[in-house]
Amino acid sequence: MKQLSLYVVGSILASGLWAQLWYNNGVGVTLTGGVDVMIEGSVENTSTASYTTNHTADIIHVQGDWTNNDAANDATGPGKIVFEGSTPQTMTNNAAGNDYPNVEVNNGGNGLTVAGGDAILSGDLILTDGKVTIGNFNVEAQDVTGYSEAAGDWVVTNGTGMLIMPLSTTNQVYPIGENATTYNPAEIQASAATTDKLGMRVFGDILNNGTAGTSYPTDVVNKTWPIQIWGTRVGYTLTEKVHWRTSEEKTGFDRTQSAIGVHLGGVDNWSKYSCDAAAASAGVGGSTLNWMQDRPSISPSLFASEYATAVGECGHPVPVEWLAFDAKRIDRENVHLTWATASEKDNKGFEVQRRLEGENEFITVGFVRGKGNSVNITEYAFIDDNDFAGLSYYRIKQIDFSGRFEFSDIRVVEGWKSDQQAGLVKGIYNRPNETLIEVNADKVHMRLLTVDAKLLEKGTYSGTIKIDRTHLAKGVYLLHLYTDDGKTWIDRLVIE
Repeated sequence: MKQLSLYVVGSILASGLWAQLWYNNGVGVTLTGGVDVMIEGSVENTSTASYTTNHTADIIHVQGDWTNNDAANDATGPGKIVFEGSTPQTMTNNAAGNDYPNVEVNNGGNGLTVAGGDAILSGDLILTDGKVTIGNFNVEAQDVTGYSEAAGDWVVTNGTGMLIMPLSTTNQVYPIGENATTYNPAEIQASAATTDKLGMRVFGDILNNGTAGTSYPTDVVNKTWPIQIWGTRVGYTLTEKVHWRTSEEKTGFDRTQSAIGVHLGGVDNWSKYSCDAAAASAGVGGSTLNWMQDRPSISPSLFASEYATAVGECGHPVPVEWLAFDAKRIDRENVHLTWATASEKDNKGFEVQRRLEGENEFITVGFVRGKGNSVNITEYAFIDDNDFAGLSYYRIKQIDFSGRFEFSDIRVVEGWKSDQQAGLVKGIYNRPNETLIEVNADKVHMRLLTVDAKLLEKGTYSGTIKIDRTHLAKGVYLLHLYTDDGKTWIDRLVIE
């Protein structure tokens, strides 16, 4: 079959243009006034060519593949590109920043695979008849329409790539599945207007390290929905709802005790929230949690990087009813931990776990035997030999006789402050939108962290440190100052 290389200059004003191969070598193409262009083969842009659709009725029909080889190979405007080939099609982005208008997949279920790099849509992704498989590349769209489980039309997140959409105060459906046969959509809604964007994917496991590690064998739904937010990540809370099948529930899982959890880093550090039994229906069910409202320490600012969310249980009779947990440094070499329970059932005991600043995982530093069964208040204590100068993070792992376990909240303990170290800071002054810190050093390093040790800011200063509080959500942060000669200072920064 003869191939036609089509070079276009200026605007196309009429419909009815066909070509077997569109090979565009650096010439801009503009469609104006409701133009239909049919490409019976593939589209390849080899230079700084761009496509502009000026009208919602401007449509480029593609029966082959679409390849962009340059960062300026954009297709923009209110029109759309329709992939409607008779075989599986590919959209390849071989350079950063490849943009598209509305994109429709209508190729008889053959599907569209994203390759090469991320794809950014200024309009919607329309799944009329076919899936989009994204692998390790992100696809950003204003909305996804036309999705259908019955018809088999959804976004396949079979790698690290995410479906990214703007957050909205109305319910936003992420029609995602880990492969071509498994559909596990999620729904997200913001409590207030924002320009932030949220990305999500799903995979078929639940792991003790969040997105890596060992599988949990029982009492969970065998799916994980990682989330990441781009933007300011302040000024709103989120409601999340996820869907699963009964066949995806592991042994021992009780749907009436469904709870969404967020993995907070490290090993087994899942934080679970309140039950929502009413939302956990049979078949494809769901669980809805205002997880940023239920736990104020979990704010949108946490999701600057990818964090896993998943479904476990919240409401079985717990082995212990916690009353308190505290950790305090009592001298240079010792940290005193205390906790109390109101009741205990089949409680084997407590592992005391510690993570030092700069480390990724908790380690067990001691074990305290539990009471087994008790309806009385029981108090416990443990002293940890710890002379670490930086921040130390502690938690208690409660274990029952059947092997089930749960974690306490995390407590943060500062290092011992000598007289020399305490003299590092001269004064702290709070202004309406900023905090000023005067230091006794020509050169001091600053790190601003969340309470669970996620780094938010760092820098090197002389004389005065200025912290802009306008981009920080309300809550408690940790401020760590240190010098090259070993002086250090750690304190809490409270944003109200």
